[in-house]
Amino acid sequence: MGFLIMPIATVLFCLGVVAQLAQLSQAAPGAGVPGRMESVATVTAQQAQAYGAACVATAGATPGLVGASVVAVLPTGMAAPAGAGCMAVANPAGGRDVYGYMRVSSGASASLLGSTQGSLAWFRVRSQGTAVNLATGAAYSVPANIPVGALVHWVQLNT
Repeated sequence: MGFLIMPIATVLFCLGVVAQLAQLSQAAPGAGVPGRMESVATVTAQQAQAYGAACVATAGATPGLVGASVVAVLPTGMAAPAGAGCMAVANPAGGRDVYGYMRVSSGASASLLGSTQGSLAWFRVRSQGTAVNLATGAAYSVPANIPVGALVHWVQLNT
């Protein structure tokens, strides 16, 4: 009679092992929906960082360049991200304000803030014409044609 419990115990043991393996596979870095969201946020933050740096470098290399659609010279092998833009605007106090912006996925702001070690040059457009600094939370006016939700690399040049 005791041998009848053996098949049931074997099935329950196998189900327990399968459940543990399923949990372990979801615990790996980058696994599941949360891992994918984190990966996408990190990638778009890196793209925004590279595009913003290229925009500032392009404007800095061309003194006096002012325009709403500056073509950023990107690193070799990098294509311009969708919805990205670069502009240089004359500053009334002298010099130029350079804006490199792009739309990003949710979570990219935190990833960018961590990878730039709290750089004060990064902003997020919260409403039309208003951007909030990622590090300090202070609000500033930006050109109204920068889309809401975009990350902005804003640098002031004296040339």
